[in-house]
Amino acid sequence: MKRVLLAMMMVLALISCGQKGEVAKGGDNDTVTVSDVGNRQDTLVTDSVDGDEVNEGYGKSLNQIRFEGFTEYDWLNNDYIRALRSYLNEYADTVSDQAQRDLVRSKFVVGYAGEYMVGGMLIYFIFIDSPSDVYSSWVYSDVDEETETVTGYSVRAFKKEDWDSGCTREGLLQEVSENDNLRLW
Repeated sequence: MKRVLLAMMMVLALISCGQKGEVAKGGDNDTVTVSDVGNRQDTLVTDSVDGDEVNEGYGKSLNQIRFEGFTEYDWLNNDYIRALRSYLNEYADTVSDQAQRDLVRSKFVVGYAGEYMVGGMLIYFIFIDSPSDVYSSWVYSDVDEETETVTGYSVRAFKKEDWDSGCTREGLLQEVSENDNLRLW
């Protein structure tokens, strides 16, 4: 249910930035379909693994351990996003193009964060200095199954998506100012 609410928040944020979107529930997956002005559709799977399902005989899944007790606030403010921010700062030091370096160091807004089916968190975000571009990242975390604690974080993927957010800098800043769960990272 929490992931459905987060997916709906992403759609609402995109709508307020000029996107049209719809949320559809089908089978075992919750899906957000985002349509841009050119009528191209991108589908984001936001709940590939039922976080409440227990593997019989095996106890909790690793994602259940990772995200148990997460509130709406926690999904958009957590150590996975902090690890992403740290990674981007370190990555910027390796980039030779000054414009790219400045972009990666700039603040970003998380539009969606949720369980990733292979473990860890999938994060969609937008840099304030490039508001029309959407980026995604997979941040993995190690889990101590005995103590049921997360022991470390690593960014496994970071890429620019091939769809336009339709957002403006002003629109993003307004969303952040009006939504207590959003912040600039």
